[in-house]
Amino acid sequence: MNDNKNSTGGRLAGRTVILTGAAGNIGSYISRSLLRQGARVVMTGRSREKLDAFIDELVAEGYDRAAMVAATGDCADPEVCRQIVATAVEHFGEVDVLINNAGAAGPKRTLRYIPFSNAEKRALDENQTMYESAMNLLAGPWHMVRATVPHMSVGGSIINVSTIFSRTRYFGRIAYTVPKSGLNALSLGLARELGAGEKGIRVNTVFPGPIESERIDKVFAAMDSLQGQTEGTTSSEFRNLMLIKQPDDNGTMEYRYPTPDDVASTVLFLSSDDSRSFSGHGFEVTNGMQVPTRSRSKLVSWPDDRLVDLGGRVVLILCGSDIDEAMVFAERNIHRGATVVMGCRTLDALGYLRARVQELEPVAIQVQHLDPLRPESMERVFQFVSDNYGRLDGVIVLPATPNGQHGYSLSTADDDDVAAFVEAEVVAPVAFASSLTRKLASWKPRRTAPQVTFITNPDDGHGNLLNDIKRAAVEELIRVWRYEERHEDDKGHWGWLNVPNQLVRFDNNEADNLAFAADWTATLNNGVRKMDPIDLWVPKSIRRATGKSSMPLSIQRVLPGLHR
Repeated sequence: MNDNKNSTGGRLAGRTVILTGAAGNIGSYISRSLLRQGARVVMTGRSREKLDAFIDELVAEGYDRAAMVAATGDCADPEVCRQIVATAVEHFGEVDVLINNAGAAGPKRTLRYIPFSNAEKRALDENQTMYESAMNLLAGPWHMVRATVPHMSVGGSIINVSTIFSRTRYFGRIAYTVPKSGLNALSLGLARELGAGEKGIRVNTVFPGPIESERIDKVFAAMDSLQGQTEGTTSSEFRNLMLIKQPDDNGTMEYRYPTPDDVASTVLFLSSDDSRSFSGHGFEVTNGMQVPTRSRSKLVSWPDDRLVDLGGRVVLILCGSDIDEAMVFAERNIHRGATVVMGCRTLDALGYLRARVQELEPVAIQVQHLDPLRPESMERVFQFVSDNYGRLDGVIVLPATPNGQHGYSLSTADDDDVAAFVEAEVVAPVAFASSLTRKLASWKPRRTAPQVTFITNPDDGHGNLLNDIKRAAVEELIRVWRYEERHEDDKGHWGWLNVPNQLVRFDNNEADNLAFAADWTATLNNGVRKMDPIDLWVPKSIRRATGKSSMPLSIQRVLPGLHR
């Protein structure tokens, strides 16, 4: 076979492939690999000029122009994705393979300085806001899948190119790794959903590690500069995770980054029938980097009321649409002595919550409007807490929307649901965390940081495909947030650390689920126990795991008082 020309008898002969980001750093290698194996490739990118120049370059190398079609546009726009698929169908018929490879780097800022508005983006000289990054890296592939699936052949293959950094403590890159972590969960959810469909479409994820190039050297140098450490430190940290040594140009064995060809060959394998038995898998192109898939622990005990005293402590609860559930979290903390401030994201929810609070005797909850995506709203609430209490001991962040509000399906979700979900459940948690850490940094002196606990929705009865995307995104947010806090502490900026957690509720559908989760937030807010694993999972059976169910509320109300 001639390595420089299309192979009409190759592994992908007669197959139609849509490849996003086809002319990019890795995309150009994937393009050549596909063409060598006989594929017909629809190449996407934002610049028509760049795509046309790339195709001309490929033709000059001996590839068949008739096997290539350019389609331009930003995949964050769902209409662009539909036009790309229409172009593929018009030229080649059914689509056999979709490769979601495109994606920008996002703003390179620590949590406190991530831009969320265009004004902040301009002031920081960044090219994207957090929302734009999430739409590019998570919503874009999601839109492409939704547009492509109706036109895919039986046994088609979808390949989402993520990054191994989506599971690491990647300093200053929350805006990049959080959406990519959501993409990982999206891939697994799509594999479950589409594999069981009539077409048997398979979905897999590729996790490139640092790729041998001048670009990664510049990125790691920027990370070193951002952390104020010796150049080469970040690179060494990742090389030290590798298992495989490779020969350099002189034949010396050393730990080296993988090459773009390594990624391209993995994508080629997943595009071909050689991988027809694989779906829902992650393929790490990292030279053996040992990176855990998750940071999780199962909660196997019911919190002991005798050890929880929140007297004199202040807890802030960011409510979602489900005010009734939010009230349970508030009451379980109040019954242990806490003062609770509840923030509502919408004015409609605010009115309902105020009516609910008035029913309490005595009224023990302060109600505020708190929209994480509006900095002025966040500032008002934090100022209220500072002026009235001078302390903050616990923060509970509930999901913005309940199960079903954005549907249950990933492949048939509509445009508005995708955009609304990404904003509310991926971007908003980052915005809240950013405002919180900025405010806490200005509250000096402090001895301890408040316990921050994110909560997922309970079981949705439909596989929790959307719930898992939120879970994955928040887990990565917490992972990098903790690392950045540790870095600040090591530099002596303050003597305390934020160690957030996430309570994952959707593995359990029992009646005790809500009370169990709420009691655990009170235990965490007590500050006695620190949980190193990020995700704390409510067990499938609370009674089997803990040996008991919830105590009657009347008894719970008495115990904290007796203890105090």
